[in-house]
Amino acid sequence: MRLVFGVVSDELMKDGRKVISALTHSAHPFIVFFPKLQRSWFPLWRRYARTKKDLYLWFDRVMAERREGGDTRGNVLGILMTACDETGQPFTDEHIKNELLSILTAGHVTTSVALAWSLYELARHPEVMNKLRSELESLGKVPDTAALVALPYLSAVIDETIRLHPILSECARVPTAPLNIHGHTIQPGQALVISIVGIHHNPTIYPEPDRFLPERFIENKFSNFEFLPFGGGHRRCLGAGLAEYTLRIALAEIVTGWDFESEGTDSDIRHDIAMAPKHGVRLRVSDR
Repeated sequence: MRLVFGVVSDELMKDGRKVISALTHSAHPFIVFFPKLQRSWFPLWRRYARTKKDLYLWFDRVMAERREGGDTRGNVLGILMTACDETGQPFTDEHIKNELLSILTAGHVTTSVALAWSLYELARHPEVMNKLRSELESLGKVPDTAALVALPYLSAVIDETIRLHPILSECARVPTAPLNIHGHTIQPGQALVISIVGIHHNPTIYPEPDRFLPERFIENKFSNFEFLPFGGGHRRCLGAGLAEYTLRIALAEIVTGWDFESEGTDSDIRHDIAMAPKHGVRLRVSDR
């Protein structure tokens, strides 16, 4: 809440935790993938609509506090409040709140899930762990942060993790003009769902797609249509940069400070609208 919204007030922080948690637990797959259930008579939709309303009221309080204090610091909300659309017009409050909702529903737990999967794969591939530690230790005991986040193998490990284990298995788009796909015409306003899992496991793009091979991101540069863990186009996740930065620092800190072994296999299953480990990634951890 501090990084994305710039919240400082203890009262706003407390209320924010409450409404964000309520919304996160109300986003059931039924109401996401079955639009006909998005009706007031359906209990899951009714609960989601109530928690969304509470969240938007909290957004209003945060934005009012920021405007009253003249605060335009460089967090996500500050950027949105000072940004303009393609026509040069400032974003409306409703647009800003919708963007913030997307960040919360798509990014609230995704970074921690990606970190968990990174640890899982490193524990199961000691040769990758050794190579990563060697790269990290080459920077010394107190590495420069800018140098750390730019390390190629560290980036490759994280990219391969979120290729193999996409946190969001699909992303949705609505065409604004008729679109022809292999002879099928998609009309404007008709929703399309792009399978990120299908693209990330396409053997013509990623040979041996079920293997954990960070080297593929050293040897190749994949386009935005081949590697899209944060979605694509101008609707790419606003929090992608923050997530990538956080992941690199956190993983480097853990890998250099701890040893860990896998305590069994795990698998991707759907939690709310995102994918996550079925068993939470069980590891045996010890201090180095």
